[in-house]
Amino acid sequence: MKFYSSLYPYINVLIFIFFQWFATAYAKSTTIKILIKKPDEIETRFFNEKFEVIKQKYRELAQNDPKTRDTELEFIYCPCTKQLESNIFTVFQNKFMKDKDYLNYLTCISDHIKNRKCDMLILDDKIIFGDDALIENYAINRLFGYKRVRSNFLELDKYIDQKEYSFHDREIFEDGSMNGTVYGFPFEIDFDLIYYHKESAHLNRLSRNTTVWDDFLDMEKLKIGLNQNQLNPKWKGPISLSLGDKGELLSIFIEYTGYEFGKTYVRNNTVSIGSFLGSEQHFINFKKFIMKTTGASDEDMKDLLNVHVDAAYDAFLNGEYPLYVGKASYYKYIRTNNNDGVLPLLMPMGVTVMTEKYVIVNKNSRLDMEMLAKAAKILSSMEMQNYKIEKLGSLPTFGIHEKNNVYKGTDNETKNSQLHCPINQDVCNTLKFLYTISIKHRFFNQQSSSSLMEVRDILPQALMKFLLDNDAETVVKTFKNNIVLNNYSNDYWDLPFILLYGSFLVLIVFALVIITLVYRYRNHPYLKMISPRICILVILGFVATTVSIPFYGHFSSVDICKVGFILGIIIRDMVFLPMFIIVYRIYYIYTNESKVNFGKKLNDRRLFCYIGFIMFINISIGVIIVIFKDFYIINVNCNQRHYFRSEFEGSDIYSCIYLLYYLIIIVGVLYMIIKTRKTSKKYDEIKILYITFVLSVVSIVMEWIYFSIPSKNFSIYFSIICFIYMFTCILCIYLLVGSRLIYVIKHPVNSDSPTEDNNHNDYFNVVDISDFIPGKKGNGKKKNTALYDTEDTLNPTNSIVAIPNDEFILNNPNNYFFNQSLEKLSKPEKALTMNTKEGVQ
Repeated sequence: MKFYSSLYPYINVLIFIFFQWFATAYAKSTTIKILIKKPDEIETRFFNEKFEVIKQKYRELAQNDPKTRDTELEFIYCPCTKQLESNIFTVFQNKFMKDKDYLNYLTCISDHIKNRKCDMLILDDKIIFGDDALIENYAINRLFGYKRVRSNFLELDKYIDQKEYSFHDREIFEDGSMNGTVYGFPFEIDFDLIYYHKESAHLNRLSRNTTVWDDFLDMEKLKIGLNQNQLNPKWKGPISLSLGDKGELLSIFIEYTGYEFGKTYVRNNTVSIGSFLGSEQHFINFKKFIMKTTGASDEDMKDLLNVHVDAAYDAFLNGEYPLYVGKASYYKYIRTNNNDGVLPLLMPMGVTVMTEKYVIVNKNSRLDMEMLAKAAKILSSMEMQNYKIEKLGSLPTFGIHEKNNVYKGTDNETKNSQLHCPINQDVCNTLKFLYTISIKHRFFNQQSSSSLMEVRDILPQALMKFLLDNDAETVVKTFKNNIVLNNYSNDYWDLPFILLYGSFLVLIVFALVIITLVYRYRNHPYLKMISPRICILVILGFVATTVSIPFYGHFSSVDICKVGFILGIIIRDMVFLPMFIIVYRIYYIYTNESKVNFGKKLNDRRLFCYIGFIMFINISIGVIIVIFKDFYIINVNCNQRHYFRSEFEGSDIYSCIYLLYYLIIIVGVLYMIIKTRKTSKKYDEIKILYITFVLSVVSIVMEWIYFSIPSKNFSIYFSIICFIYMFTCILCIYLLVGSRLIYVIKHPVNSDSPTEDNNHNDYFNVVDISDFIPGKKGNGKKKNTALYDTEDTLNPTNSIVAIPNDEFILNNPNNYFFNQSLEKLSKPEKALTMNTKEGVQ
């Protein structure tokens, strides 16, 4: 007993240690991972300081709520050089997206969202709703899925009262919402400024809100107040620009365009952005502006387009340029490292592109949604905003335009009037003079305009190309096409298209003639064996497929997408299913030589029932998809022209099933062709059907070439593709029925009326006599199966000789209907003339 008593102190110590460990483990803080864009070369220099300050203030504010009390923040980013995983969709993304760095950035966001690698994100306004457009981009759609990007974001208004955020600028707050639903809380803003050395007397005298570009481009004025009486020999030009950054290049162009448009609009208030950007002279003037601004020549342009943010800033510090265009968020760093020797000025007339950043919650996160929503609230709160202003010199999301403030006339208005910027006072004083340009609202605001993600991907590349090769016509088409997506254009009335439409009429007339002849001679034994009525269906399918090609890329509404989807099912089945049935019919005849009871199975009506039943199932599936699935218009990306497709949520799965369905048809046809070729190698019919089927598949594949046609001379290339496709279909029609029609016309069956249905009686729908007539041999003779018909060498017309009396089929009493048919054929006034010569016994 004393022994156990002596253990009590040790047991108590162990219990205490256990509870301490349990309490520590239970109280372990939860890390919230926040994905941000990789900082540029200048931001990297103060990245750690900035986010450590944010973490510190977050810890303090998080203590006020039990949901966030034990949480910590971790800011992560992925490098822009992250490579895409290799898969089938990567091929299309690489083909249809121009800016690979931007594609990698979007891939990083998609990967972190879908795979729950981050709990929250800080995204700018060009990403949060960047895919929102009537017509979606193919590569972006594949990247984020058929739902909008915002479908991955938590709807924050379900957790937070919007009145708590009434201090934010109204426009900024609403830009984080869509259709009344809040997806992002304002985090910070940024915009471009012009930095200069403060000893410049000329620039110091400039008004903050009335500057023009000429104030910054006159080198003689820039030297006023400097220590030398002549220009600095190191100066390459007035302003250092980071044009190697594609986002910055686009911003410079938008700011220049906004400035020039404003001057034009004052003189002519009827001018629009679309017509303004439709002028080649505007782009020519922009290039002259870039060359004058940077002092670069046409030969220097390639090197200039490789100058990135850090190189441009260092060139400014090294005295190579007296001015530098950079972000307002750089000012704290610049001031700290240059001893107040650098001052900011607004862009001319205050025209600038503002970047708005938002705190967003990943709906796929494993963490508690309410906790994440409250964490987002802390990062966007007034306390956090003021703390960042004080410690980091960040720009607030309020106080920009008092008329736009949500809190106008409320208690928060007093808070705003006391806005204090101890570090960035020079920048804060410029806020009220800003004339911000929204790329979405001012430039690409039409219903059919490209999405912001697509604009960001395409336009910088187009600008770079123009600055290098001076092709103003191409860049104008690119910009106009992104302002209003051109599904139809004046090209469709060019001469190549007019010729194409005329050829379509010729094709339709040609097909109608062929269909008429096939129907007229449908009862000829040589034509009847390939089911003329089914051949007519194939011909209609070929014509419908060819004529519909010009309409593939021109879906203007979701309803048209749905109609096109159903019509596509019908047209494809009109080609593939009858081809399969025709091959199956011949296969069945040639592999069942000793049987006579298959006529009913191969009757045209029965075969049409098979085709109709399968088409009904396929169309029903299509109708169900149309009713229950969300359809989208997908834009297959191109610089100057957009090619539209119709897709729907889950179309990848449907496409796999669709491919499997037609693969089964192809494999089945190939099997029957190979099987039949083994048993009847001397016949040409299977070879013809084989060629026809292969050409039909090739013609279907050619439809996809449409999406790879170069934009330049589009009408010519597109018409050539259509002509090739049309001639392919004509060749298929010829191989299917053409040679047989020629033979039938040259060798008609003798009867009182060639158009009268002489070969039918009451029982002929049960047994089709043509089912037992084999095809013509290559050497002009006939194969000895079923009916043994020979050509009378003494008679110029084809005749069928009498059947030998010892024929098994004829003497078989079980073949009553078949014998009745033969008996009817033996009557000269009702069927074929049975001409025999005395010399032929």
